[in-house]
Amino acid sequence: MANNQNCPTMGDILRGEQCIENLAGLGTVVYVGLKSDLESPMTATENVYSTPVFKSGKGLFRIDGKRESQKVAWSSLGFQKGYQLTGTIISEATGIEAAKIDRAMNCLDLFLIFVDEDQSLILYDPNRPLEADNGGISGDTGDTADSDRQTTYEFQLKPVKYTRLYVEAPTSGGWESLRVNS
Repeated sequence: MANNQNCPTMGDILRGEQCIENLAGLGTVVYVGLKSDLESPMTATENVYSTPVFKSGKGLFRIDGKRESQKVAWSSLGFQKGYQLTGTIISEATGIEAAKIDRAMNCLDLFLIFVDEDQSLILYDPNRPLEADNGGISGDTGDTADSDRQTTYEFQLKPVKYTRLYVEAPTSGGWESLRVNS
């Protein structure tokens, strides 16, 4: 059965009425949460999710990515079919412990929070998993002294209604206050 919700009100995007800098790229820190660690699913008002609330002893994990390498991209799935969001993290950690985290990220039902200046983007849906499609987690050791040794995580969420999903940050302490090991 089709979802017959009203579309958002169409409006103008006028250059002269916007005071924003188009600063590309995201910070180096990305937070990873497990859906099973949530007290209850996050809820959304349009494209903004509520702050996650975790079960006792649970919380977010932090990945420090490579400088100027994290991003969230979006693309249309076709007329009235929604969008696909793709979150990319590049990590220069490629040792024994990082290999275990790679396996966990490939197998667990998770969500990602990307900090973007004073707001936070999220790849989350209470009913759909993030997917690291074939090749979605990849990397190599590098082959020369000037090569990069890194792992690339590329997760997709589809279909979603908006080109960007946001999440409300904690009112005090920021995302660090929700880390498991904080």
